Parts: sequence; structure tokens; C-alpha cells
Amino acid sequence: MIYIDFFLVSTILVYLISKKEVSLLNPCFLFLIFHILFISIRFFQIVVLDSPIFSNDYFSNYLVKEEIVKGLIIADCSLLGFFFGFNFFKNKFILKGNLNLIKFQNYLDKSPKKINLYISIVFLLGVYSTSSFLFLPGSQSLESREFQSNTFTTILSNFGIVSAILLIYERGFKKIYIIYLFVLLAIFSIQGFNRFRVILPLLFIANYYLKLNNLKLPPLKFMIMGFVILIFSFPLKQIGKSIQKKEKIDLMDIGLKSFNDIIDGKSADLSFLEQSSAIIGTIDKKNSFFYGQTYSPVLTFWIPRAYWPTKPKLNQWQHDISNDGRNYSEMGMISLFSGESYANFGFLGSFFIPLLFGRFLSSIYHKYRYVNVKHKGFLLLLFLNMLLFQVWRDGLVSLIIFPFLNYLPIIILIFLKRNKYRNNLSNQNG
Repeated sequence: MIYIDFFLVSTILVYLISKKEVSLLNPCFLFLIFHILFISIRFFQIVVLDSPIFSNDYFSNYLVKEEIVKGLIIADCSLLGFFFGFNFFKNKFILKGNLNLIKFQNYLDKSPKKINLYISIVFLLGVYSTSSFLFLPGSQSLESREFQSNTFTTILSNFGIVSAILLIYERGFKKIYIIYLFVLLAIFSIQGFNRFRVILPLLFIANYYLKLNNLKLPPLKFMIMGFVILIFSFPLKQIGKSIQKKEKIDLMDIGLKSFNDIIDGKSADLSFLEQSSAIIGTIDKKNSFFYGQTYSPVLTFWIPRAYWPTKPKLNQWQHDISNDGRNYSEMGMISLFSGESYANFGFLGSFFIPLLFGRFLSSIYHKYRYVNVKHKGFLLLLFLNMLLFQVWRDGLVSLIIFPFLNYLPIIILIFLKRNKYRNNLSNQNG
């Protein structure tokens, strides 16, 4: 199987290189990078290098290599489906993109005063939420049941980091906004949980920077910086807890240990393939699929649990398949997009659901990648690229839950924007 995966990954990469589509802004390239980093390399470690199956530390019903192989097959099916959906039958999307490039060549925001007022309001709410929800070390844990059950406070608690990236997006890379962003990133880093608040905004800012500078990939110095951030993002939870407990921290030792754990296959944060394989193996043993029921929480997540104590959980389907040997309900296991798709419709689901998702992202990418950075279509592309890892990691349900619970201000800004353009021919004649 390792050869099949290598062939698939290599073929897709060669295709993207030949089409000059190796770009951080390209969702297909991002999807491929996620697969290589967290699936291909991990499978090689387990099967070829005989690295330990980390997830078995939490299972009494041990995960076996045959299940790992099945997990790789499902992940490969999803990669192939996403690739086909994104790259084929896209001509009408490209045509629309060419028309948008001409139409919005002289782009203006129709309501700049309204946008500036909105950004200011989000900024003030961000400062309020950061100071009000006790984010500093030693404060009340935001992981408490009371906090997590309140949808409103969950939404508001993210306004700080969102206001920072929107200030940079709307008003540029000014020193004061960059400082504000990194202060908030530092605060979220030492919380010891919810690392997406650090990683995903950086992806948003990186893509925005690349677009402004007409680049496809970051300069080497930023790649090195990104690698360092990635290495330290894995033990970020432990770093945060140590800071809160006022324990002595040696960042060099932590970084080296994190790097060695990655190389040795002992990092819990890289056990995506194992966790997804375990879920797939359990579904096979139960011989039952969910036929779309995994998506049902999107209809009820906004209802406070205080008013509906028995409300289904976001990962209710994992609770339903849990057993004594593998209690997914307690651990909150990572299914991956491929595992969630398989849980719904088996092999067909693992191919066709990513294909449809890939086609959706292809339409956004090819229609808006060349338009002005302030165009709401390009903002939507930035936003979806920021969410892509979360969807790849936790499944399609994140495409609905995450925008509304964590990034609502961006959704509102997209709807607030009104595109305005000047007729080029009229301007020339005038």
C-alpha cells in the first residue's frame, strides 16, 4: 500500500507542478500537503519503520496494522476524490474567473465607511471578550462545561483574534495591528488548548501576504519560521499548562523533544491516521453506516444546552459507536474527513463526498483567485483555505460549525461587502 500511496501523491504533485498550481492559495495543494504530512509519513513510520501505534496507549482493544492499512486506503480514496472534483470539469469556473478579473479590474468597496465602522466594532468587542473571559494563566478554565455550553460566549470569545486578522486584512500590515495580532496569539498560546486559534489565523495572514506580493509560496525565511511554529505547536498544550502552573520551561528542550517525538513516531498530535483507522475499524465491526446522520448536529448546535440538556453532541456518532475497548466519546477522537465520509456511506462516501467538496472549493478558487484582495469573493477564498485543515481533520461538519462558532465576524463581513467597479472602456473614453 505504501507504493500505491506514493504513486498517488507523486502523480498529483507532478500534475500540480505541470499546471503551475503549486500555491499555498490552492486548496488542492493544501489538501495534498495535509495528506503527505499526516497520512503518508505516518503510515511509512508505522508499517516500514515499525513505529509504535500511539493510540493503543488509550485502547484496551488494540488497533492492528490491518486497520491502519484500511485507514490509508480510505484516506487515499478521499484524496483522489477531492483531486478529481477540484481539477476536472472546471472550465466554466475558469471562464467566470476571467470575467471577474476584467469586471473588477478597477475595484472599489461600495460602502467603505460601513466596513470601517464594522471593523472598529469588532475590534472593541475583541478587546472586551479577551479581557472578560479570563484568558490569562491561572484563570478559570474555558474548558469548563458551563462555558462550552453557552453558544454566545463561545462565539464572542473568538472576536479578539478575528478582529486582529480583519484589521490587517482591511487596513494593511501596519505595525500596530501586527503587534496586536501577536499579543493575542501569545495569549491564546499559553491557554493550553484550542490551538486552532493560533494556527488558522496565521494561515489566513500568510495567504493574504502572498496575494499582496503576487507570490505562490512563502519566502524561505517564512518557511523556516513556519516550521519552527509547527514544531512548537505540538507541545503547545503542555507549554500552556506549565505556564499556568508557574513551572520552569526550557523552550529549547521542549522543541527538541517535540521534534524527536515527530521523528520517532511518538507524537500524539500526529496520530491522525491511527485515530481515523480505529473509527473505521469499529464501523466495520458493527457493519452499520450513518447515512448522513453525522451532519445532523449542524441543525441544533446553536441551541444552548441549558435549554436542552439531552441535546446530541457534535460528535454524537462517535458516542454511538464507542465500546469498552475504544471509548471515542471520552477521548474525542479525530475521524478525518475521510473517516467521517466513510462512516456515512462507506467506500462510495469516502470518494464522492470529497469529490463534491473539492468541486465546491474549485468553483470558489477559480472564480476569485485573481480578483482584488478586498473583493468579498477573495475574502471567502481566504476564509475557506483557513478552514480547510479543520475540515480535513474533523470532517465536513466543521465547514458549518466552525464559521459560526469561531469566525462569525468574517462571515458577517463577507455579507456586508458590496462590490463596486468602474467600466474601464468608459473611463478611457472619458
